[in-house]
Amino acid sequence: MNTPKFTVITVCYNVADSIEETILSVINQTYSNLEYIIIDGASTDGTIDVINKYRDRITYFLSEPDKGIYDAMNKGVKASTGDWINFMNAGDTFYSKSVIADIVPYIEVESKILYGDTVFLYSMGKKVYRPSSSVDMGNGMFFNHQSSFADAVCMKKYLFDGSYKLSADYKFHYTLYKRGMKFQYVPVIIANYDAQNGASSRQYPLLLKEYGQIRGESDSLKWQVLYMCNVFFFYVKSFMKIFVPTRILMKKNRIENI
Repeated sequence: MNTPKFTVITVCYNVADSIEETILSVINQTYSNLEYIIIDGASTDGTIDVINKYRDRITYFLSEPDKGIYDAMNKGVKASTGDWINFMNAGDTFYSKSVIADIVPYIEVESKILYGDTVFLYSMGKKVYRPSSSVDMGNGMFFNHQSSFADAVCMKKYLFDGSYKLSADYKFHYTLYKRGMKFQYVPVIIANYDAQNGASSRQYPLLLKEYGQIRGESDSLKWQVLYMCNVFFFYVKSFMKIFVPTRILMKKNRIENI
């Protein structure tokens, strides 16, 4: 039976109120060939006390100042020894205890990125997002980072570019996409994701700008016009949220109630 080794990395800083749920969702996975790495940015709020409760179940733990989230993620990658790497950061959790075990039978030999479904958590409830099995990284991330696993060899070769505040993960995946690496969809709900308070949802204009820079499009007039239109509609939508229920605004393709 094929039993590849999985590495789950959690990066965190001052998240004492949410880190425990994340830790439990990892260490309670039924799949045995699993290592767990936590990279902490020198927290001062009790986060380390929570982590120490489960220290015997954590393969590698480091707490020190870093240069940002992607610097911390790279530290985790460098310390990893698995075949596949997943990032499950504080506040996010695996959907079930059997997620990793459920993924393994689907893995195809040439695959470099595995991605699946995500439960998006909003203030109004939960929705499940099912990304397309048709791969296209040309317009941004079409799957959730927490619900993906990267081939460890590729991850260590193309580390996250810390010059990007929000989109180094997109640059990594876009690099593999442009090089013809295989992205494989697996029909498994992988993660629960806090879509209400995620950095990307709060800083969407910056996210779009970084996407354009990564694709080498941001200097073109066409891109700049589209960028301004998207930013305008982002702020209109943000304003509407004050008056319109979230459940109405969040109706999109491939999203359904669970």
